[in-house]
Amino acid sequence: MQRGSTVSAFALGIVNCADLFVAEVFTKDNSMEDVASQWLTRSSEDGSAAVTELINFILKSAGCDVEVTEDQINDPDSATGNLEDIQAQFQAVS
Repeated sequence: MQRGSTVSAFALGIVNCADLFVAEVFTKDNSMEDVASQWLTRSSEDGSAAVTELINFILKSAGCDVEVTEDQINDPDSATGNLEDIQAQFQAVS
């Protein structure tokens, strides 16, 4: 991350890897195509981590502070329960 972007990311309260994806989209001068290309590269290296990053990006973009973990992504049998938990947590704070 560029020096100026690090300051912006810090100012946004970005403290974990999932938030770094948000920083790439909202604070860096990368085009959406560049961000998508970088994500595709990461997804080919570690698919679970990349999907986790993408889901958390979507949740954060929707104004939800709830995050999913790689373990939740890797357990498709618990997807319905996880989604219900996310919905309940989001509704509790909105």
